[in-house]
Amino acid sequence: MTIESNSPEETEILGRELAKNLAAGDIVLLYGDLGAGKSVLARGIIRALPGGKNRTVRSPTYVYIQQHPTNPPVSHVDLYRLPKKSAPEDIGLEEWANSERLTIVEWAQRLAWMRFEKATEVHIEILGENRRRFLVQQYDSP
Repeated sequence: MTIESNSPEETEILGRELAKNLAAGDIVLLYGDLGAGKSVLARGIIRALPGGKNRTVRSPTYVYIQQHPTNPPVSHVDLYRLPKKSAPEDIGLEEWANSERLTIVEWAQRLAWMRFEKATEVHIEILGENRRRFLVQQYDSP
């Protein structure tokens, strides 16, 4: 599915819509350049969940992972500043897939070698100052 957004508010609304199809154990992989709207989309997902309505949601760029006590709980991961000598599995990413948590990963391109049984991939393309195109794909591996 391809969707366009003309503002950060529309991007957050898209995140709220995506949340309707997500559950514990799911992983959302976000791809896009710096400033594409990955954190805004993640904020929409998190705020749509029970317990997340008024949560402050920032990119976990410097802490790598932020935990949100929503229902289901969310692990919001940002791999942008992960040191080059580190690997995503060093922070336990594989363990979260198919857990009791919803996992959202920004800069998922750092996981090119990792495959998950079930994931929602969101590729974000910058079209203009506030315009974005989102390609949303869900897959299940047999």
